Amino acid sequence: MVAFANIALQSGDRALATGGTQSGKSTLCAGSPEYRFDLTLCGDYVRKYNNTADNGKLLIVDSKPRFRAAWRIDGLRDARRYKDWGYGPEIPNSTRVDPGDFAGFKRALAMSPIIIVQTDRVDLEAPSVMALVDRFRRTAGRKHKRMVYFDELMDFYNQSGQPLKGCGNVALRCARAGAERDLTSLFATQRAKGIPPQLWELINKLYLFRMDLEQDMTRVREAGVPPTLWPPEEDHIFKFWTKKARREVYGPYALKMAA
Repeated sequence: MVAFANIALQSGDRALATGGTQSGKSTLCAGSPEYRFDLTLCGDYVRKYNNTADNGKLLIVDSKPRFRAAWRIDGLRDARRYKDWGYGPEIPNSTRVDPGDFAGFKRALAMSPIIIVQTDRVDLEAPSVMALVDRFRRTAGRKHKRMVYFDELMDFYNQSGQPLKGCGNVALRCARAGAERDLTSLFATQRAKGIPPQLWELINKLYLFRMDLEQDMTRVREAGVPPTLWPPEEDHIFKFWTKKARREVYGPYALKMAA
């Protein structure tokens, strides 16, 4: 169960985690070497919905890259790929798919509750990554719950808020699917300012960490949060807001990191 049950994601939510670098947003979303995956938002989703009735699946879009997949699509361990990585948790029961590998994606979807599409060349492979995300979006439905997590949403947008060339506005399509197709979307980003207004309108849950730039917090306020919402000053602490109780601010909550 996620460490803070009252802020967990439900099927169809469109959520945003935002804050400065190393503030803790990726940790809350999908874990770190010091924070267990089962206590995260993504881990809680898999626990609740990856069952016979819901057939829930999670897609992690990892463009830093940050996370380690447990398996390759051939069913072998993926240790060689990560042997020189100094940081990043392994996501249990996950399978890595290369950008643009639709056959591998189909196989991974059948064999694993968690798929990681991962690239260290997002400038070149962003369209191929987003093509897989769009394919995943189209598998969502009442009998096939889905969740997509973008670990750094703004890698797929330029500074004007327009999607990168060849990407289409797949993130916006995912958010629009929402409750209609039981597609849950979780977006993480350092730069809240660049998120397109159309996407902000669809966000119904916000996890706010330490902010480095005033213009990013200004953009958050333009989304309709109450004036009492201020970002924490320390890392691994966040506040929570939801449109269902838009006048309320919850927290601060502290992530309990392992020593």
